[in-house]
Amino acid sequence: MKKELFTNESLDTGLMIKLRKNTLLDDGSLVANVSNKTATVKSTLSAIKNDGTVTDISLMLHHLQVYQDKLLQLLGQGFTVKLLDIGLLKIKHKGRIKNASNAASDISQFTLGFTPSEDALNSVKNLSVDAILKPEKAPVIEEVADVYRNEKDGFVTSGEPVTVSGMRLKLGEENDKLCFVPQTESGQNVDDESRWIEVEHSKIFRNKPSELTFFAPTNLMEGVKYRVRVETSYLSKGRSRKETLSGESEVVMLKSQ
Repeated sequence: MKKELFTNESLDTGLMIKLRKNTLLDDGSLVANVSNKTATVKSTLSAIKNDGTVTDISLMLHHLQVYQDKLLQLLGQGFTVKLLDIGLLKIKHKGRIKNASNAASDISQFTLGFTPSEDALNSVKNLSVDAILKPEKAPVIEEVADVYRNEKDGFVTSGEPVTVSGMRLKLGEENDKLCFVPQTESGQNVDDESRWIEVEHSKIFRNKPSELTFFAPTNLMEGVKYRVRVETSYLSKGRSRKETLSGESEVVMLKSQ
């Protein structure tokens, strides 16, 4: 089925870089992924119209549709296609050919590669970055559910199963903690950590990056607001971070019996 070029997207600017840890090297270096907007045919034509260089956009769009259809036809016939002076679309074989005596009809699985022209490469040399998005590392608690009552209403039941779900929650070292932190009247964590109620590791029976399930402590007090807090240095199997990262939930309370 022929894919139409026409879309309703507008042309937005902005170049963002998202940083993530380089998993190939253990030297603390980062890899930068470019996250930018897509200039569609429609948005590009709208920008051309705004520049005043072309008035009949619909006719130009029709010609581009014919051009696209012909390019796809030529690719389907095995041609390398030159995209104006931007670069080349080249057909490449995907995978390995195990036996040199294979018949030509046995060779399949083709894909496309793109080789940019010098003009295309020069066009991005002087780009400036609008924003840097640093990698997320800290635990995120999205939800606290009372498994015993099958409720997610901000209450937990003493001594009964509770599930905390989110991201990067898994506990590793013995020093990693899951605890209930009482709140002050102003909604801040109580400074005296001796009042924080820690969940024993033996009470945690599901320990995953996206989910912790455990028995709620039996010494939670009615009427007191708590935040569930995760403190973890877990990085991956057999590996820990040098620093401990933490994340907290919304306020929860003990369900009255």
